[in-house]
Amino acid sequence: MKTKRAVLLTGDRDWLDQGRIDEVLGDLPPGTLLIHGNCRGVDQMGHDVAMDLLGMMTYSGRQLGEAERDERNRRDRGEVPA
Repeated sequence: MKTKRAVLLTGDRDWLDQGRIDEVLGDLPPGTLLIHGNCRGVDQMGHDVAMDLLGMMTYSGRQLGEAERDERNRRDRGEVPA
């Protein structure tokens, strides 16, 4: 499946409104890549909906190893060339 759109999902770690997550993600087209931080609350709810119900791909920075995260963070801060 080719990704045509990427969406960043971020929000409250104490979020409880699963229905709102379902509603928003349900409006996204098939093949959307959902990017999230894999924290409790909005991130985890979104991941579960995307994977279980919508067949979306997800990506979390936590999928990287420690060295890759450190390198990405240094690039993001402008400490090393991109």
